Amino acid sequence: MNKPANQPRDAFFATEHIPAGFWLRLAARLVDWIPLSGILVLVLGMGPSGLYLLGVPESITSLCVALFVLAHFAFFVAFTTCLGQTPGKWVVGIRVVDADGQPPRFGVTLRRELVEFLWMALRICLVGLLDPIWIAFTSKKQALHDLGAGTYVVRIARRPLIAIVVVAIIGVTAEPLSVEYVKRHSFECFYIPSGAMAPTLMTGDQIWVNKYIYDIREPEVAEVVVFEAPPEATPDRKDFIKRVVGLPGDILECRDGKLFRNDQPVDEPYIRGPTPSYWPGLPQPYEVPQGYIVVFGDNRSNSNDSHRWGPLPVENLTGKALFIYWPPRRIGVL
Repeated sequence: MNKPANQPRDAFFATEHIPAGFWLRLAARLVDWIPLSGILVLVLGMGPSGLYLLGVPESITSLCVALFVLAHFAFFVAFTTCLGQTPGKWVVGIRVVDADGQPPRFGVTLRRELVEFLWMALRICLVGLLDPIWIAFTSKKQALHDLGAGTYVVRIARRPLIAIVVVAIIGVTAEPLSVEYVKRHSFECFYIPSGAMAPTLMTGDQIWVNKYIYDIREPEVAEVVVFEAPPEATPDRKDFIKRVVGLPGDILECRDGKLFRNDQPVDEPYIRGPTPSYWPGLPQPYEVPQGYIVVFGDNRSNSNDSHRWGPLPVENLTGKALFIYWPPRRIGVL
C-alpha cells in the first residue's frame, strides 16, 4: 500500500484506513492473553522451581521475573514488526501501521511497547489509565503510546462479533487463571501494613515473595518469611511477615536483651531494640519441636510474634520475602 506523493498523510489516513476503537483493541489484548498466559505459567509458574531443582541458585531463579518481561516484549515486538499485528489483533481484524500504512519498523515498535509498558506501570497510581482512555478523545483513535511512537491501529477486516466475543471471553478467563497459578505456586506481591519488621520493612513497603521455595527445601535461620498466622496470633486468617530465629531442635533463650541460640549469642544487626526477656508464649530455655519454627519481628518490642503466641507450624509458611520493589527509594534485596 503506497501513499501518493502529492497526498498529505492525514488525507491518506482518512481515505484508506478506518481507526480501530477502544473495544476492538481491548478485545485484541484479551485474546493475546491466551498465548501470554501460557508464557506466564511456563516462565513464572514452573520455571523458577524447575531451575532450582536443577541446581540454579535461588537468587538467579528470581530473574525469571525479568525473563517474563522480556518474553512479553519479544511477543509484541516480533509480531508487530513482522506482521503488523499480534494474534489477538489478527483475530479481531485490526493492525498496527505507521503513517504510511506499513507495519512499523523494529525501532518504532520497540519504542511503542516501551512507552505502553511505562504507562501500564503508572496505573498503580491511576495516571496510567490516561493511555487507553485517550483513544476515545482522538479522531484517529490513538492511545498515548501510539502518539509517542507515531503509529495507528486500523481495521483491516470485519470479523463476526460472536467470534470476537467468544475468544475474548477465553482470554478474560485465561488471564486470571494464569495469574492465580503463579500466585499459588511461584511468586506473589505483598503489602506491609505495620512497623513490626522495622527497620528492615517499613509500613507501606511492597515486597516480592518466593512461594515455591519451601515446597523444595526447609526454611533457614534469618530468612524473612510470610505465613498464615495461627489462631493464637489473630482470630482472622491473615498473612504475617517475620524473621526465622529458630529451627526444629534449636534451643532458644534471651539473656540481658540478647537472643541466644544453642547457647551462642546471635548476631542480629537488622533488629530494632533489645529482644524481650519475657516470652509469654514460650518457656525459657525453649527447644523448638519438630515441624515448627520460631519467628520474631525485627522491631522486637512492637511485634506480634512467636514470643507472644508460641512456635509456628512449618506448614503455615507461604513463602520467603525476596526484595522490596515499592516505593522506589526503598528498593532493595532482603
